Amino acid sequence: METQTNNQAALSDREAIARCLGGQAEAFRVVIRRYQPIVRAWLARKHHIHDTDDIVQETFLRAWRGLDELKEPEKLGAWLLGIAYLVVLETVRTEKKHKEVSRMKTQPNHPGSQSPAGDYELEEALESLPEPYRNLVMMRYFSGLTCREVATQMEMPIGTVTKMLSRAYQMLRERLAHSLNP
Repeated sequence: METQTNNQAALSDREAIARCLGGQAEAFRVVIRRYQPIVRAWLARKHHIHDTDDIVQETFLRAWRGLDELKEPEKLGAWLLGIAYLVVLETVRTEKKHKEVSRMKTQPNHPGSQSPAGDYELEEALESLPEPYRNLVMMRYFSGLTCREVATQMEMPIGTVTKMLSRAYQMLRERLAHSLNP
């Protein structure tokens, strides 16, 4: 058993993913052991989330379910952080909705109880972006990485990153303008 564990630990990300897709579910344990501390630390540092258990569990569950969608196994870490970020967004949005509903129930005639807009519209616009653009915006602004750091992590030229970010901002402006002026 120890030899099997050592052999699995020596697997590259690409090999572990290939084994998982080939039906060897136990190879996903390698991915979890390797990346769970990274995801936890990222959540604590970038999002100041200290009770990370549910978010980490949901992240790896979604990763397992969507493993066949991972096109570049060598970018597994960035892919997992992207999933974790989406789980954080959904968690925050759900908590905001619950708080808003609670507030509206306790103060039904409160002037601000009409519609929780603003942040929600931005999140919707961000989620509507094509995945490569959304990932770059999330990494740049929500993870606090510089364009150079994003380029390094995504293994892209910095010019490509800045051009794609520029396009993403334009798409966001258009979507937000449309949602404000239907």
